[in-house]
Parts: sequence; structure tokens; C-alpha cells
Amino acid sequence: MVDYRTAHNNPYGTSLQDCMDAWQWMINSAQDLGIDITRTAIVGDSAGGFIAIKTVLGSNIRPSKLMLIYPVIDCTMRTESMAKFDDTPVWNSKLNKKMWEYYLQGETEKSLLDLTENELQMMPATYVETAEFDCLRDEGYEFAIMLQDVGVATTLSPTVGTMHGFDMAQRSEITQRQITERCKWLGEW
Repeated sequence: MVDYRTAHNNPYGTSLQDCMDAWQWMINSAQDLGIDITRTAIVGDSAGGFIAIKTVLGSNIRPSKLMLIYPVIDCTMRTESMAKFDDTPVWNSKLNKKMWEYYLQGETEKSLLDLTENELQMMPATYVETAEFDCLRDEGYEFAIMLQDVGVATTLSPTVGTMHGFDMAQRSEITQRQITERCKWLGEW
């Protein structure tokens, strides 16, 4: 796990740079650590999903898998679920807007929903999990469909009756089921 510096007290791009540096360290140290770089995954949940995708796009050596759990994808906040879920607990469109303001710090960023076909084809096999009552639901879904449309092996796992961060309730049945599904997908080489 990369304990990246958050945007709250750091300049624009610091979080991503920390993750890029960690990935490069992993690549450089793989042989010494006995890591098979062809059997690696980058995993990100929520804002970490955005950073995970950007890390893959920014590296010449990519992981074999990318796992995104209710990922942040779209800085334009243009989806239907973003408009709909403005008062949901844990995460909602109002908080999402503040998060983008903190992260961007006046800079501009390209929405990952606007990636080109070539950029999308750079993605490794990808797992995308969404939560039903989450402002991020539609952007995660749309990103998964975009990947499928360009031929990237993509597993879409929409959860039902859930909200952003549902897996904080670690003993719930849905959390246990999704953790099992995630581990199974990560274990399939």
C-alpha cells in the first residue's frame, strides 16, 4: 500500500507522483525482492482508482491487472448518478466536487471518460466494482464499458443495495462476498 501524500496539504500532482515513484521502485526492485512483475496488480478504491489509472497510463511497464473499487473517474462530474446522489452518506456529489477542487488546485485535468482508444488499450485486464447508491457509480460503469469496447478484458461487478465505502462494514454479507470475488479475480493468472 502506498501511503501517498494527499492533496489537502500538498501541491497538485504530489499524490500521483508518490504512486508513480512507488510503482517504479517496485519495477526496479522486483528481481531483488523475488517479485514476478508479470503477475502484479495495481489496486485503487475511490480517489485511489483515479490515481491507479493514471499510474498505469504514466508507466512504460504496466501491471498485469488493474482493480478499481468504486473509482473516481470523471473530473467533469457529468454522469446521471453524480447529479442524483448529492446527499448520500459517506460520499456524494457535493463532497466529490470539493475533492476535485482540493486535488486540482486550479489546474485542469482530462476526464478519464475522455481517454482515446489508444489510451484505453494501454490498460491491463481490469476489474471495476461499483456501488448502487454512489455518485461515482455511472462513471465506473461507463469506464468499464469503454474498456470492453476496445477489447480490454474487463470484469464489471455492480453491487446492489450498497453505498460508497460499503466494505467498511467488514462482517456484512455483501462485503464478504465482494472480498471473495476480488481475491478470486486477483488470483486468476
